[in-house]
Amino acid sequence: MRLLQLLRLKKESKCIDGASEGVQVDAVQGGRRARGGRRAGGWRGAGGARAARAPLVACERCGSVRCLGGERCPACDVKCYVCEKKGHFSRVCKHTKSIRKVLNLSVETVNSDSDEESQKQRFYINTLDNKKKQCKSPLEWTEIIECQGKKLLLKIDTGSMINVISKVNYMKLGLSITDLKPFTKRVYSFTGNQLSIIGIGKISFMFRKTSYVLSFVVVDLFCQSVLGLEGCIALGLINQINTINLDNYNELFQGLGKLPGKYSIVIDKNVQPVICPTRKIPFGLKDKLKEELCRMEDLGVVRKVTHPTSWVNAIVLVAKKDGSIRVCLDPRPLNRAVQRAQYSLPTVPELAARLRGATVFSVLDARCGFWMVQIDDVSADLCTFGTPFGRYQFLRLPYGINCAPEVFHAKLRQHLENLEGVESFIDDIIVWGRSKDEHNQRLECLLRRAKDIGIKFNREKCKFGVSEITYLGHKFDANGMRADDSKVKAIMDMPYPTDRKALERFLGMVNYLAKFIPNYSESVNVLRSLLKKDSEWSWESQHSEAVDRLKAKLGSAPVLALYSDSAPLVVSVDASSVALGAVLLQNDRPVEFASLTLTDTQTRYAQIEKEMLAIVFGIERFKQYIYGRTDVTVNTDHKPLEALFNKPLVSVPVRLQRMMLRVQGYDFKVVYTPGKNMYIADTLSRAPLKEKMHDQVSTEVEIQTCFMLEHVPFSQPRLEAIQKETDLDSDCRWLIKYITKGWPKNRRDVNERVNAFWPYHEQMHYVDGIIFKDELVFIPRALREDMLSRVHEGHLGIERCKRRARDVMFWPGMCDDVERIVRTCAACALHAPRPRRQPLLQHSVPALPWHKLASDTFEYKKKNYIVLVDYFSNYVEVGQLTSISSKQVISFMKEQFARHGIPAELVSDNGPAYNSQEFKKFMREWEIQHVTSSPHYPQSNGKSERTVQTVKNMLKKCVDSGQDFNLALLNFRTTPRHDLDSPAQILMGRRLKTRLPVCTKLLTERVDNEKNYKAILSKREQIKINYDKSANTLKRLSQGDRATLVCNGARKPVTVVAQAAQPRSYIVEDERGGRYRRTRSQLITRTASSAEIIRETVRQPSDNEFSCKLPSVISMAGYRRRRRKPESTGSQNTVVPTRAQASPANSEYHESPVGSRDQSCTSSPHEIPIERSKERTARMLNHLFQYNE
Repeated sequence: MRLLQLLRLKKESKCIDGASEGVQVDAVQGGRRARGGRRAGGWRGAGGARAARAPLVACERCGSVRCLGGERCPACDVKCYVCEKKGHFSRVCKHTKSIRKVLNLSVETVNSDSDEESQKQRFYINTLDNKKKQCKSPLEWTEIIECQGKKLLLKIDTGSMINVISKVNYMKLGLSITDLKPFTKRVYSFTGNQLSIIGIGKISFMFRKTSYVLSFVVVDLFCQSVLGLEGCIALGLINQINTINLDNYNELFQGLGKLPGKYSIVIDKNVQPVICPTRKIPFGLKDKLKEELCRMEDLGVVRKVTHPTSWVNAIVLVAKKDGSIRVCLDPRPLNRAVQRAQYSLPTVPELAARLRGATVFSVLDARCGFWMVQIDDVSADLCTFGTPFGRYQFLRLPYGINCAPEVFHAKLRQHLENLEGVESFIDDIIVWGRSKDEHNQRLECLLRRAKDIGIKFNREKCKFGVSEITYLGHKFDANGMRADDSKVKAIMDMPYPTDRKALERFLGMVNYLAKFIPNYSESVNVLRSLLKKDSEWSWESQHSEAVDRLKAKLGSAPVLALYSDSAPLVVSVDASSVALGAVLLQNDRPVEFASLTLTDTQTRYAQIEKEMLAIVFGIERFKQYIYGRTDVTVNTDHKPLEALFNKPLVSVPVRLQRMMLRVQGYDFKVVYTPGKNMYIADTLSRAPLKEKMHDQVSTEVEIQTCFMLEHVPFSQPRLEAIQKETDLDSDCRWLIKYITKGWPKNRRDVNERVNAFWPYHEQMHYVDGIIFKDELVFIPRALREDMLSRVHEGHLGIERCKRRARDVMFWPGMCDDVERIVRTCAACALHAPRPRRQPLLQHSVPALPWHKLASDTFEYKKKNYIVLVDYFSNYVEVGQLTSISSKQVISFMKEQFARHGIPAELVSDNGPAYNSQEFKKFMREWEIQHVTSSPHYPQSNGKSERTVQTVKNMLKKCVDSGQDFNLALLNFRTTPRHDLDSPAQILMGRRLKTRLPVCTKLLTERVDNEKNYKAILSKREQIKINYDKSANTLKRLSQGDRATLVCNGARKPVTVVAQAAQPRSYIVEDERGGRYRRTRSQLITRTASSAEIIRETVRQPSDNEFSCKLPSVISMAGYRRRRRKPESTGSQNTVVPTRAQASPANSEYHESPVGSRDQSCTSSPHEIPIERSKERTARMLNHLFQYNE
């Protein structure tokens, strides 16, 4: 019986091998059948041996050649599934109404928004699909399954990629059509006809006492049900296809491969390393990014790195169809440093010599080819990239590295070079044989070698047993090598010109190649007659013949050049509104032409997207020519693309970014060329072939676009509002027009309403009703104020608000608008920090001692003191007063003036003792110029303030130590300063005797005050330099400017009335009409109106606003300010109360009018323990409470 089976298989094999060249291979060799099962050869019988020697005649009832006939026929009592009559099997039914169609199915992935075929999406396994007549064996293999008590006959078809059942049979099984799911692929029969698909559903059935669940595609056609290749494998019906046992190589089509050895990337040490900043990732993507990084870590592709690295690359996130993301490296800076090792690819003559006599070919596509190559630790440091979760580095050769193609090709060639009938080209491996057996033997040798060295293949992209392959513009088949007609198809099938403009384009292209066309003038004279001014357009047969002659010359030598691997390559591309054109040139001669018509989706692209799509089309169309080469130039007439290819990927608009990622593995340079010089590509794009471009690029772009829209940091209602306002905004209409139709070449031609967008026009794109600048959403004018208020929520500062806005949205001048909204914020103006200190403005120092004095009063241990200090000598006089009154101050000064003489100028603060009429009268009578400092600004009277601090410290130390204060004062006066004589020496011109021993000669020495004066000036100059390092010049205020007055911790809005006589001082007026003189450092500029200022600047928070109660020592009572009533000095000072402090009990503070001064606010006895740091903390908390209002 085994011999009979072998004879039958041999006969089937002869039928297949002897078939015509286009046979569709459906046979299964070495099939496995369980006991009692039915197959194409019928039932087993005792007369099998005799049947092997006699001519085989099939039974008309059962179809078996071993049937004994009559009642012994197994089909005697069987009911036919086709005509439903007894006495024969359905496979031999001769009913005239029966329709028996054997389907050999190829499946094509379909995009829902495209009607275009994509030949690259078809999958061929053991199939020769050139639609010639099929040689079919008279024997068919069928099996019966049982579903819900009903039997179904299935034809076993290993050439089918799917399981198919007709609508009628599906309903007979008791299954509902409504439960079917949509099927997003097209199904073709072996004749090329597309089948009508209803849907796909899962069928549970029993087969050989085992339960199975398989997916079946339901077709709207009455045909035999088919069990495809994967179903056959699942049911264990087949183990071998074309004598190759796939079960032994299943692992070759799963997981990630790993080639032996590690590659070391060599870089130019003279190139400066680049550390790209970590890109901000939207919150919604961080989990997906973390998940992808963990997956790549598990695969051994990347690892986390903590040690320092000189290179850190940027990454780009790309969306997949299943919603996950792919991490792509952007190694453009690194590529400038990589030194490439050149490896030559097989040339056409070399491949032609090796393929001579080959009839059967297979092409295997390497799965994630570059990731199979391991790199060493030094190279891994070069491939480091930053993420929000830290730095990672590739352990495999990443995509985008310019040396990756030749490195992977060299690795493959190294491991496969001794295999006969095998050739590698980049990531494809070609296997050929002179016969099917030789091909299969070589293919199995390749699979064994791949299993040994760790190569993995992409099963969906592999082609097994095909009759021809294409390489570098040539086809290889059983007849040898011939030119590929497709490379000149774009020229030969170009439609005839239909108007003058089309003819001018055609002649422009022909004229560009005129130097290569023999008898050029004779060929074009007939056509040029149609371009004369007075001639009418009339296309006749002679014109068609002239165009055909020119096409024939363009598509053959000497115009068409043979590809050379030594001459540089130029890819010239262009995009019109409806099509793409591309031509590959070497030495200005075309090597191959290409054109495609855009799909409906692609015709709606913006012009820059169409031009980018043309580059992708040209690069991928001429992939075999340019892959791995470094001397490739792409010419485009769209200048913005030239700049985009020099930018980091992260700064490219998302839609363009996705297209650029498709060509990232190629090394080429984009060069702008005016359209008038691109005759061939321009003509091809306007007279294209009817063949349309596949929608794979469009699908990827749309997925990436949806991916971007899903993670735009705006809510869905907000996005809908932006879409609505974008549609209504007249400026947006102009912007959309330019984005979709193309921008003018010059800025002066842009409409003035959108002229401000010109600097960003390369980055603008329009998606789903929303305008984007890169990944930033453009906000229409009507929504900007609302968005600005949202940006300023929380009352952050100008720079922080700008950063928040720049992260998510865009419009021209947005940063200026953000600054305006922050400056006009009432709360921010009221609580803005005080300006940084201004450059030091020093008092003038006279060249004479006791010429300019400074005076101030202070209190120590309930005693009042007064100091008088000389600006030139720093000599100090100290006196004790019974009270701080003008009378006491005048008395002290008269005594000092009587001793040392009358000064020319006296500087003091605005205290009551110095601001009374009595003191002013004293100054006039003694002819002294009296200068007062700015109110509440003690720095302007720094000389006396610093002297008070020194004298007070001396008093404290003398009291504590029990020493004489007058003796300490003498020592202070007689102590020399750095590079200066002592104050007493400078003032009196002699050295005073102290308790220290001194030479008599020293007591008689004269003092050089000129030297002292120069030293004083030098020291003051150095002080100013050091001080000004951290100082800023504040803007000068003008009359009518609004500002916030900061004084004694309180703030209130004021208006500048006039500039005061004193430097940097202004007369300001509050809301109640009170006028004051204040220095510039006390005024914070703002633009909000006075009515906008919040009245209550501080309030006590309630328990539900702030769960943590403040300690009692930091109670709000600590902020109560008491007005200290000045002592009567005979002057009347009007005090104007301002706003109240928002505390449990209102308390007042006061400001002095112009020319008056209020005393420093002092705390009540129970407030003295409050520390200054705690005060600041409480003040910050209260400001925070106020913002939350």
